[in-house]
Amino acid sequence: MAMAVLAVVLAAAAPSYFSAENLSDLFLANMPVFVVALGATLVILAGEIDISVGSVFAVAGVVAGVVAKLGAPGGVWTTTAAACAVGAIVGAVNGALVAYLQVPSIVVTLAMMVALRDGLRWATEGAWVENLPPDFQWFGLPQSWYPVLLLATLAILQSAIAWGMRHVAAGRMVYATGSNASAARLAGIDVAALKCWVFVVAGTLTALAAVLNAVRVLVVAGTERAHALLARTAAENRRCGSREAADALRRLDRAKAQAAGTAPADAAKTTTPTSSSTTAPSATSTVDTPSSTSIVPTPPPAKKIAKKKKVRRKTSTEQPKGATTAATSLPPPQR
Repeated sequence: MAMAVLAVVLAAAAPSYFSAENLSDLFLANMPVFVVALGATLVILAGEIDISVGSVFAVAGVVAGVVAKLGAPGGVWTTTAAACAVGAIVGAVNGALVAYLQVPSIVVTLAMMVALRDGLRWATEGAWVENLPPDFQWFGLPQSWYPVLLLATLAILQSAIAWGMRHVAAGRMVYATGSNASAARLAGIDVAALKCWVFVVAGTLTALAAVLNAVRVLVVAGTERAHALLARTAAENRRCGSREAADALRRLDRAKAQAAGTAPADAAKTTTPTSSSTTAPSATSTVDTPSSTSIVPTPPPAKKIAKKKKVRRKTSTEQPKGATTAATSLPPPQR
């Protein structure tokens, strides 16, 4: 119901949202995420979690671009196989650590995510894989055929996984392991091997999604963050020593030096009037003037408070006069 209301609002506010071009772009941009979600669903059904899919996605995309750029025989299909092999290897490492060494999956996949991200940044230095062969884009097919190929691939994957989870023994084993691993082990299921293979399948599907996303353009991003590219460009300009880069760096260093040098001067300028006004006040200035009150701060009345405390202490120890007179006016006791 909420989706229907949102669709009606979008159709009224932005009619171009439901245009054929926009819907095609949304489909092409989100279908790789759908493929990654298929593998993540298997991992979750097995009772584990995998948060390294982003780094595996980036590494597989770079591997696909490098293999395509090297001109490996077989074209884009060899590129796809190489990327899927890398994803399967990463999934096997995750699955072995989780299944056989009993390390929590969130710890293993978090460490793998950081290791792959930093390793990829170190290997590529933030550079993108460019100058890819023309047959890499759209799998060498016309652009109008690529959405049809992508839709057919997604339909086959979705149907195969859904049918296998319901009718194949391995699929039912995944459900049993995720529900109760101890009961599944007592029923004769090799829980460790099953979890390891689930991670392998998830890594392979993530790599396939990376290839499906990479063939849309002729450039493959080397890192997950865009600022690494800026760092790479700055490093290249510094190494090449071009005049424009050197002048820009020199101006930047000069600006930093000026910014660091003006701070003490400003502080000195702000403290000079206060010091002169506090050490040598004019004879005509009084405490009631606004200038003197704003420049000369009034100290806290610590002594007055102490005196008040002393006075209160004295008054608390003394006896009232009426009590002394009453005590002296009493008659002596009779014997």
